[in-house]
Amino acid sequence: MKVKMILPALTEALSPFFRPIKYSLFPPLGLATLAAYLDDDDEIELQDEYVEKLNLNDRPDLVVIQVYITSAHLRGFTRCGAT
Repeated sequence: MKVKMILPALTEALSPFFRPIKYSLFPPLGLATLAAYLDDDDEIELQDEYVEKLNLNDRPDLVVIQVYITSAHLRGFTRCGAT
């Protein structure tokens, strides 16, 4: 099974003035922890928008999105078409 795990960036993190010091010292590990529970045969892609631009042009079997309870949660739901 192809599983894509996405951590969308906070809206303010997309600004060129964002300083990712706190984020780089304490990265969220929720998606990595969930990935450890999947089968060894599963193909897992973890995309962190703080690190790279998201690729939304693929067709995985399952998408997992980790969001914070801030403005980013709306972006997360909008990207997956849930709103």
